[in-house]
Amino acid sequence: MTSPPPGGLSDDLRLALHSYQQGDVARAGAACERVLATAPADVLALQILSLVRFAERRTPEAIRLAERAVAANPDDPDSWNNLGLILAHLRRHAEALERYDRAIAIAPHHAAALLNRGNALWELGRLHDAVISYDRALAVQPDYVEAHYNRANVAALFGHFSEALAGYEKVLALRPDTPAALFGRGTARAELKRHDEALSDFGRLLAVDPDHPYARGTALRRAQEACDWRPSWPRPSDIEADVRAGKPTVASFAFLGMSASPEAHLACARTWMRRYPPPATALWRGPRT
Repeated sequence: MTSPPPGGLSDDLRLALHSYQQGDVARAGAACERVLATAPADVLALQILSLVRFAERRTPEAIRLAERAVAANPDDPDSWNNLGLILAHLRRHAEALERYDRAIAIAPHHAAALLNRGNALWELGRLHDAVISYDRALAVQPDYVEAHYNRANVAALFGHFSEALAGYEKVLALRPDTPAALFGRGTARAELKRHDEALSDFGRLLAVDPDHPYARGTALRRAQEACDWRPSWPRPSDIEADVRAGKPTVASFAFLGMSASPEAHLACARTWMRRYPPPATALWRGPRT
């Protein structure tokens, strides 16, 4: 969001900002409406209210408010960034990328816009460009956890597991016990044949966040790979029960070694597709054989 004006925030704007940060979107929205009743071009009120309306799933109104914020001050990078975020949530990634580029043209060191730009590029299949954007964000803010994490994910996607491992290590040094980073580090270590360390990560993950998406099934898969048959790991029957209940617990390929039920495999694939719909642009756009 944009910086407060030199004279500081009004009481209603202060209330709106505090309420939004605390998750009280109704109170934040009411405060913003009071501000906008007398100052319809107040950029910060428009920004906050657009995010409130988006949280309330009133998406068309959220976009209109974000566009009003941009129109009120086209030189405010936060307004462009916020509009991009809303468009990205609608999977309109090419449009979101244009807004992030506008923010960065105004403020080249806008770390959040650089991160979001990388995310949009990822969704559009431009993974190398995404890495460049994440690196630019990290040059501005070296302790940017989300940029380290997303960059590590791209490295893992390319099969560069040593590079990915280094990124997950940075995340965990900055924010210990981050479940997603434990998952990523465990996966990278397993791919590097460092099985004991990988299982240590998955054991920690199950202790910290036992319901983390795909943690239980992946932990069992990695234990099977390492021939670790300790009873503390989830059992195949447990994983199949999760799958039948529609829980995101195991990837389809890994589930092949855990169940012989066609119905369960279909349920597993459907859960995966609901959670990870196809990207906006195919990752491979070369010739087909």
